Amino acid sequence: MKERGENFITRLFHLFDRKVNSWMNKFEDPLEIVDVAYQRHEVLLTRAKYGLVTIVAAKKRLEMHIGSLEAQNAKLEREAENCITALREDLAKLVLQKKIRIQEDLESAKKQYSYIRMQEEQLTGTTRKLQSVTEHLRLKKDTLKAQYIAAKAMLEVQRVMSGLSTEVNSLSEAI
Repeated sequence: MKERGENFITRLFHLFDRKVNSWMNKFEDPLEIVDVAYQRHEVLLTRAKYGLVTIVAAKKRLEMHIGSLEAQNAKLEREAENCITALREDLAKLVLQKKIRIQEDLESAKKQYSYIRMQEEQLTGTTRKLQSVTEHLRLKKDTLKAQYIAAKAMLEVQRVMSGLSTEVNSLSEAI
């Protein structure tokens, strides 16, 4: 008896589900659904491009920072040589300590630069794929729209023709 009750409830649920889906389909416009999907892809593509621009800007800032650190490093090298030439080993030692800190910062910046370059390459590839998918979706959307509009027009023509044949039959019977 329990199995029979569960079967009834399952069937009732499926019946309800079909009716609700049928009712919802009357309110959904297929063209609108396709447009929304395409717009979502465009938003994703825009975000990916914005992310790529952000990464390129960060990479450029790091390039400038690395250049600045390399210039400081070279300047400190010359200062240390000048201090040694002037027999100021105490000053040369301080300058070399600064140079070591600059070199550590430089190594860290170069590692960040490598990481950002890798991220840029990955995002560039992803953006290209997303661009391709979005373009394919746009073409598919245009095709589906054209097919939907043509099918709607054919349905309207069939309705008109059906109405005309009914009218012609009524006139034929009247004559």
